[in-house]
Amino acid sequence: MDPFAIQTEDTKTLHHSLHEITQKDPERAKDLIERANTSMAEAGVGQLHAKKTLDLALTALLLNHEDKERLNELGTRFHQLVERLLDTIIADPELLARYFSDHSRVFPFLAKCPGSSHWQIVSRYDFALQPDGSPKLLELNTGCPGGYFVSERLTNPTLAALSGADIDDKIWCPLNPGASSVVRTLTTLEENASIEPGLIAVLNDENELHFELDLLVEALSHHGRESRIINAAELELVDGQLHHQGDRISATYNKFRISIPGSPNHCWQDGFEERYHAYLTAHREGRVVSVNSICGMSIAEDKGLLGLFHHRDFADHFTDEEKTLIKNFAPWTSRIEDREAIIDGKSVNLLEHIRSNKDRLVIKPSNEGRGF
Repeated sequence: MDPFAIQTEDTKTLHHSLHEITQKDPERAKDLIERANTSMAEAGVGQLHAKKTLDLALTALLLNHEDKERLNELGTRFHQLVERLLDTIIADPELLARYFSDHSRVFPFLAKCPGSSHWQIVSRYDFALQPDGSPKLLELNTGCPGGYFVSERLTNPTLAALSGADIDDKIWCPLNPGASSVVRTLTTLEENASIEPGLIAVLNDENELHFELDLLVEALSHHGRESRIINAAELELVDGQLHHQGDRISATYNKFRISIPGSPNHCWQDGFEERYHAYLTAHREGRVVSVNSICGMSIAEDKGLLGLFHHRDFADHFTDEEKTLIKNFAPWTSRIEDREAIIDGKSVNLLEHIRSNKDRLVIKPSNEGRGF
């Protein structure tokens, strides 16, 4: 029995009820969905990307307290495994160059965040649920925690719509606002690092990605902290401290998209070392709390890192219990290489295996995101 499986009966009952409503009164269902989607759009989370969406988009996953604890434990276990891999690889220049040469231009700026012993700080891992409630890891989105900020703004319109559909025989309890947890992380790290609170810089770069940034500024203001959205190229060093327009910065939340130099979509273009010199220096020297670190937004998000869970060179890094956890919850992953690999306990030629099992595999660029 899967110790991390969650109960799905309440969710299935809810979905059956929603299906009945759409069949009996489709106009009412359409109106509820449109109102919910409008509320989400007004809250800044509707139509997040220019992707085609279905007309019927209202849904919910119901978790009890025990379910949330199970998912939290599973995420924490994987966080620990990823940290161990990062510690091992970054401490060994040969391993770093062998497995992550695509990111060599950011190697000089790899540093842990003051106040934390982790390479990752705020992580979001994507899981899918099987029909029996068993979660399966899809990928590591370490530097992309946007979901923390929109959960409440997605949940509240959904609850309002469910109430309007007269589905009120449950006690609906929204998830805790994720933005508050990120604020607590920033302020706790400041305290741990003995950095005097100053301006919190909510940073972006040449990609001009905003997404959750306005929501974070709002949450910081609610907690009495001054912040502003800033392009990292506008920062400067004053007496070794990071500043913006004369204000000392104690912490940054980074919405960067670091890809490999050949990326056609969204990477730091040539000259990033000069454009972001002030930030990179403060981050590398530990003078500022930096959430979504350079490591978190490059190596820790690289899909190749997930492949090291299954790489025979790293088999001795995991206990038998951890190997079982990886086998049960992490999809078999590998870079496409001409080498021997262990799959289902057997040694196979990796390229031949891929050619013979194309209907069972998903091929993704290892350093891309946002659907590319």
